[in-house]
Amino acid sequence: MDFKEVTENEIIEVKAWRVPKSKEYPEGINYRMAFIRDGKRILGYDNNTFEGHHKHFFGRKTQITFTSLEQLFSQFMEEVKTIRGGKHENEGQDSTY
Repeated sequence: MDFKEVTENEIIEVKAWRVPKSKEYPEGINYRMAFIRDGKRILGYDNNTFEGHHKHFFGRKTQITFTSLEQLFSQFMEEVKTIRGGKHENEGQDSTY
Protein backbone atom coordinates (compact mmCIF):
# COMPACT_ATOMS: atom_id res chain seq x y z
CA MET A 1 0.00 0.00 0.00
CA ASP A 2 1.32 3.40 -0.94
CA PHE A 3 -0.89 6.48 -0.56
CA LYS A 4 -0.07 10.17 -0.43
CA GLU A 5 -2.25 13.27 -0.39
CA VAL A 6 -0.76 16.75 -0.25
CA THR A 7 -2.59 20.04 0.23
CA GLU A 8 -1.30 23.53 0.95
CA ASN A 9 -0.72 22.85 4.66
CA GLU A 10 -1.36 19.11 5.10
CA ILE A 11 0.19 15.80 4.13
CA ILE A 12 -1.29 12.35 4.52
CA GLU A 13 1.19 9.58 3.81
CA VAL A 14 0.63 5.85 4.16
CA LYS A 15 3.20 3.18 3.40
CA ALA A 16 2.96 -0.54 4.05
CA TRP A 17 5.04 -3.44 2.82
CA ARG A 18 5.45 -7.14 3.42
CA VAL A 19 8.27 -8.32 5.65
CA PRO A 20 9.13 -11.83 6.86
CA LYS A 21 6.88 -12.92 9.72
CA SER A 22 8.75 -12.64 13.00
CA LYS A 23 8.29 -11.84 16.67
CA GLU A 24 8.43 -8.12 15.81
CA TYR A 25 6.10 -8.43 12.79
CA PRO A 26 3.78 -11.41 13.42
CA GLU A 27 1.46 -10.38 10.56
CA GLY A 28 4.34 -10.03 8.11
CA ILE A 29 3.48 -6.36 7.53
CA ASN A 30 5.38 -3.19 8.37
CA TYR A 31 3.49 0.08 8.04
CA ARG A 32 3.42 3.76 8.86
CA MET A 33 0.61 6.25 8.45
CA ALA A 34 1.01 9.96 9.11
CA PHE A 35 -1.19 13.04 9.07
CA ILE A 36 0.93 16.19 9.12
CA ARG A 37 -0.43 19.73 9.37
CA ASP A 38 1.74 22.84 9.15
CA GLY A 39 4.87 20.70 9.42
CA LYS A 40 3.81 18.92 12.63
CA ARG A 41 2.64 15.33 12.92
CA ILE A 42 -0.86 15.37 14.33
CA LEU A 43 -1.65 11.67 13.96
CA GLY A 44 0.52 8.67 13.16
CA TYR A 45 0.01 4.90 13.17
CA ASP A 46 2.93 2.50 12.95
CA ASN A 47 4.37 -0.77 14.14
CA ASN A 48 8.02 0.02 14.72
CA THR A 49 10.22 -2.86 15.76
CA PHE A 50 9.75 -3.79 19.43
CA GLU A 51 6.94 -1.25 19.95
CA GLY A 52 4.05 -3.16 18.41
CA HIS A 53 0.99 -1.54 16.88
CA HIS A 54 0.50 1.96 18.21
CA LYS A 55 -0.57 5.46 17.34
CA HIS A 56 0.82 8.91 18.02
CA PHE A 57 -1.80 11.58 18.60
CA PHE A 58 -0.75 15.12 19.47
CA GLY A 59 2.44 13.77 21.05
CA ARG A 60 0.87 10.89 23.00
CA LYS A 61 1.58 7.27 22.13
CA THR A 62 -1.04 4.57 22.76
CA GLN A 63 -1.34 0.93 21.74
CA ILE A 64 -3.90 0.03 19.06
CA THR A 65 -5.45 -3.25 17.96
CA PHE A 66 -4.49 -4.58 14.54
CA THR A 67 -7.07 -6.70 12.71
CA SER A 68 -6.12 -5.93 9.10
CA LEU A 69 -4.27 -3.30 7.14
CA GLU A 70 -7.47 -2.28 5.38
CA GLN A 71 -9.33 -1.82 8.68
CA LEU A 72 -6.44 0.17 10.15
CA PHE A 73 -6.27 2.43 7.08
CA SER A 74 -10.02 3.03 7.32
CA GLN A 75 -9.74 3.86 11.04
CA PHE A 76 -6.81 6.20 10.36
CA MET A 77 -8.69 8.05 7.61
CA GLU A 78 -11.78 8.39 9.83
CA GLU A 79 -9.62 9.98 12.54
CA VAL A 80 -8.11 12.36 9.96
CA LYS A 81 -11.64 13.26 8.83
CA THR A 82 -12.66 13.97 12.44
CA ILE A 83 -9.59 16.13 13.05
CA ARG A 84 -10.19 18.06 9.82
CA GLY A 85 -13.82 18.62 10.81
CA GLY A 86 -12.94 20.83 13.73
CA LYS A 87 -10.52 21.49 16.50
CA HIS A 88 -9.77 18.52 18.67
CA GLU A 89 -9.34 18.93 22.43
CA ASN A 90 -5.60 18.17 22.14
CA GLU A 91 -4.90 20.49 19.21
CA GLY A 92 -2.21 23.01 19.90
CA GLN A 93 -0.20 20.74 22.19
CA ASP A 94 3.33 19.78 21.26
CA SER A 95 3.34 16.97 18.73
CA THR A 96 6.87 15.69 19.02
CA TYR A 97 7.82 12.44 17.45
